[in-house]
Amino acid sequence: MAEHKGLMKNNNEVEDDDSVYSYGKKVNEYRDIVLDTIKQIEIISARQLKSSGTVYTKENGQWIKIELENTKKIYRQLIDFFEDLMFHYFDNEIKDKLKEIDERLDKKYKGLVNQYVSFEPNKRLKEMVLSTKTLPVGTEQTKPYEEKYEEYEQESYREKLRELLLLFKRKNDLGTEETSSIFD
Repeated sequence: MAEHKGLMKNNNEVEDDDSVYSYGKKVNEYRDIVLDTIKQIEIISARQLKSSGTVYTKENGQWIKIELENTKKIYRQLIDFFEDLMFHYFDNEIKDKLKEIDERLDKKYKGLVNQYVSFEPNKRLKEMVLSTKTLPVGTEQTKPYEEKYEEYEQESYREKLRELLLLFKRKNDLGTEETSSIFD
């Protein structure tokens, strides 16, 4: 029982509020996490962004299966993570910009749905698409629309990244000479 009380006493001792961030990390460690995330985004975006898939190659007379990683998905997840990290520093300017980006993407998707409906000969499918406001997934007829939406989505993530990097530069709470050198 004495050991339990000793443990409780140790858990109640907390460092100064100035040196602890809300994630339980010190500010310097938090800045390092943000910088590391930016570096990871830089590394993944330097590679060719592609969807996942399987490729077979013949080596020494045997077929070898190679799984391709979905670099588009990784890129988007890193940007989402970066957005989550920077959420604490959001101001009205970034909120408005991100909302505008999402609204533009939504408007482009609705335009693709309307294009699809205008060319779809099947009345039942037309009605289903109009009622759900979504494209049927994985059909030959929708493939060009899905690819176009993929382009729009990739473009919107790039815009989000740009706005988040501008926010990062604007908020010198995280900045030191090391971080500002990224943008100079």
